[in-house]
Amino acid sequence: MTNNWLISHPKSGSNWIRYCVEYLTGKPTQGQNKRLENGNDGPPENWVLRRSHHVPKELDKDSKVVILLRNYKELICRPGMEQFGDVIDAYEDFFNFAEETECKTHIVYYEDISDIYQVFELFSFWGLWLPAHKHKDFLENDMGHFNNSLDIGNEHFTDGRTPIKHSEMLTREQRHAIDLEFITRLKWNYKYLIRYYD
Repeated sequence: MTNNWLISHPKSGSNWIRYCVEYLTGKPTQGQNKRLENGNDGPPENWVLRRSHHVPKELDKDSKVVILLRNYKELICRPGMEQFGDVIDAYEDFFNFAEETECKTHIVYYEDISDIYQVFELFSFWGLWLPAHKHKDFLENDMGHFNNSLDIGNEHFTDGRTPIKHSEMLTREQRHAIDLEFITRLKWNYKYLIRYYD
């Protein structure tokens, strides 16, 4: 079974990464299938990527773990995410793991993975092979593939196309209070989220 992992909080954009992995490798990732036609993720020995919304217990020193982060204020504003305590809990666990683990880890941000070259870097990190013809196809039609990933992604909370802009849904005072809550809880590990400070 693969040692490649993707961990993230729900609604952080993992479907796009899984779509890229499945399309470019032609092999399944763990979870509801996002690209292949067989309608399931196949037996675990076929997976090229495993995923989790928490730090998995199965990790060992040979695991290659990508931690996908998204603006926590965007997560809080998404339907079904009115409470942000679980977001802080998840991020605290992710960052403590990143600081203490012997695994190979790589942190990537949702806002950066629309750049297909950032996705290709993940392939390199995981040691996944990129077929030349599919590599070219992605470079020439990256937005088409992104839209395809939205069409077959999770749509029970959002269609994936409507941006959730926390600046329009939260007052400046609310945004600042949320920032302070995360800073107080995460302390030095807030360094991983400093780009999101208002």
